[in-house]
Amino acid sequence: LFTVVGMGITTVVERVERIAAVRADPAADAALISSGLVAIREVRAWLDAQQAGLVTSLRQVESFAEKTTAEAAKTSLGAASKTTERSATLTETPKLAEALGDGAITAGHVDAVTRTAKLLDADQRQRLFEKVESLVDVAAQATVEQFTRRLRTEANRITSDDGMDRLERQRRATALSTW
Repeated sequence: LFTVVGMGITTVVERVERIAAVRADPAADAALISSGLVAIREVRAWLDAQQAGLVTSLRQVESFAEKTTAEAAKTSLGAASKTTERSATLTETPKLAEALGDGAITAGHVDAVTRTAKLLDADQRQRLFEKVESLVDVAAQATVEQFTRRLRTEANRITSDDGMDRLERQRRATALSTW
């Protein structure tokens, strides 16, 4: 179970007020409008983190959390399944969960980790999650596409390392001793 230590309610309210102020300002310049867009991204990320936390709690009390999630969000089971997968990824990566709650990354970054992890076996997936914890600052500076490329590189390193380990084990297992 993960807890979201992100923006506090006061900070979220400040972001919402900034959005409203920018929308109400007919003379807003590009920089001001951009700050409003950033505030939207941060609030949306905070909401995604809260939703993932609630889905994690729901998974503890319901066997088919996707149904309740879909009904509550008025969305499809597929979209609810994606939210459930996101909550599972955040449970495995607390620093990523915190970054989402802070608005430093987006749900798209978390979904990229989820997609990459699906390509790996259980041991490799765990190694990826450990690596992702050290890449939170990279994710915060990167677009989802850039972070996805980095994750692919890390996944390739993990699978390549496994190939070398396997080859070394095979060599040791076939070594002959002569007396």
